Order: sequence, then structure tokens, then C-alpha cells
Amino acid sequence: MAGVREFFRFGPAQADHLSAARIAVGVAVPLLIVMLLGRTDLAVFAAFGSFTGIYAKRETLRRRMFHQSLAGLVILVCLAIGLGCAHAQVSGPTIVLVGSVVAAVGAVIAANVGFKPSGSVFFVFAFTSIAALPTPPSFLSGMVVAATTVIFCVVLGVLSRVLPGMGDGVAMPGGSFSPAQLAWHGSQFLVVALVAGFLGQLSGAGHSNWAMVAGIAAIAAPDAPARVSRAIHRVVGTLAGVALTAVILGVHPGPWPLAIVVVVLQFLGELFVIRHYATALIFITPLALCMVQLGNPMPVEQLVFSRAVETVIGAAVAVVVVVLLSPVVERIRQQRSATN
Repeated sequence: MAGVREFFRFGPAQADHLSAARIAVGVAVPLLIVMLLGRTDLAVFAAFGSFTGIYAKRETLRRRMFHQSLAGLVILVCLAIGLGCAHAQVSGPTIVLVGSVVAAVGAVIAANVGFKPSGSVFFVFAFTSIAALPTPPSFLSGMVVAATTVIFCVVLGVLSRVLPGMGDGVAMPGGSFSPAQLAWHGSQFLVVALVAGFLGQLSGAGHSNWAMVAGIAAIAAPDAPARVSRAIHRVVGTLAGVALTAVILGVHPGPWPLAIVVVVLQFLGELFVIRHYATALIFITPLALCMVQLGNPMPVEQLVFSRAVETVIGAAVAVVVVVLLSPVVERIRQQRSATN
């Protein structure tokens, strides 16, 4: 019963509406520009570039500038590699392999630098989504939109710290890890992404990248209980979000209404992501799927079915890996305690 009560517990509000509004503006303005230019195929690059604003919500001005700039750079590298893979029309298994390396390297960078949010979920999401595009835009146009959006979001992050009344939280400390800890941390992301990605490929549901994202999102939590809880939240929230997606896309909105929906969902997702992960995913799931529809429309039934199946696969892989690794983690902890 305690576990059930914990699932329904919401964290305290911490001026979440301010950071949510800033992040929503970060995607709204670039999205508006590409829509006005008639380039809906570039909307996904604006959306991924805007992920920069998600980082360093509760950090000081100097740390926010550094962390957002570095996170934005990593996102741009992931998008560039993904765009290169898309133009080369690499196979699904190749995307899984490269995406797994992105998951491991991104997790190591995030842990070493002290990114908040932790893990490499946004890096893998950016790479795998772009790498799987059937008809990618030119390298220059895609990267210019993404880079401009990154810069815009960093500027918004600075303004929210220096302008009166626009602060959105207090500083949160980062973390430091030894090389061995970083290697162990990265290897877990590598294994989960690799197994989830290939199982997603074998399932035939399509979009194995969502299995990878679900798996590494779960293990980004700090310990085994939190990882299992995160996996449960991921499945429950995603399944509810898939139902909401079916309603939204079932009315067949045009590009402009869909763009407005993306901005609103971005705001709502960020409003709850710290307080209650499953609730945030009710909005984050249709956000991700509406982004896909903007740049690469596909049958709604296929889209929501793939998301549901692949998320369950990824979350299940994360839980299995956590259970299998728990004895190893406990042994390492005991050895460390004995030497101290």
C-alpha cells in the first residue's frame, strides 16, 4: 500500500509555472518562424533544439549558462550525427547501435558535468528520431534551425535569471564521479539502450527508438527503487498519454493547430515533470507524437500502437537490468564502505 500511496504523491510546487512558461516560449517562437516559412519539415529541429531550455532549471546564472550551452552543443552533435545517418539511409539496427553509444557517452557527460535533468534521454531521443527520418531536409537547413533555437533558449535562460520577477527556482548542486564510476554508469545506459533497441526491432512495432528512450529514462533515476518506480511511472503515464494522443490526432488537426498543441503540451509537461513523472508523461507523450506528425505524418493507429508497445519493452528492459545488477551494486557499495 505504501508503494501505491507513493505513486500518487505529488511533489511540492516550486514556481514550476515560470520555468514551464520559459521552456514553452523556447519552442513556440522557433516553431512559429519555421511554420511561417512553410517549412514544417524543420519543425522537429526547432523542437529538439528547444530541449536546451529544459536543463539547469534551478541553477545560478553562471551554472545555467554553462550547462545549457553545453547541453545544447551535445544536442546539436546528436542531431548532426542523426541527420548524417538519415541522409545515408542507414538500417534500423545501425541506428540502435549508434544510439546505444550516444546513450552511454551522453550519460557519462551528463554525470560528469552534473546536468539536471540527469541521463541521456534527450540526446538519444534527438539522435534516433532524426536518424529515422525517411526524407530528411538538407543538413544546412536542419542544423541552422536547431542551432538558432539552442542559442535562443540559452538567451531565455539568461533573461529569466537577470530580469526582475522572472527567476524560476533555486540553485541545485551538481555531482562528481570517479572514472570507474563514470564507466560503470555509462555501461548501464549502453546495455539498456542496446537491449531495448534490438528488442524493439524484433517486436515489429516500429520506432524502436522509443523503447531505447523509455529504458534509459528509467535508469536515469539515482538508485534501484527509484529506477523501478520511474519505469512504472513511464508505462502508466505513456499509456494515458497515448490515449490523449489518439483523441488529439483523431480529429486530424492541420499543421498550425498541431503546432499550438505542441506548445501547450510542452508547458503542461514541464509543469508536472518534477512534481509527478507519470502525470507529466500524459502530456509529454502526445507532445512527442505530435512533433513526429508535424515533420513526418503517419497513420494515427500505427503511431500510438508503436509508442505503447515500445515503451513497455523499454521499461521492462530497464527493470530487468536493475534487478540483475542490484547484487553487483550492493557488493560494490559494501566494498567501498569497508575501505573507508
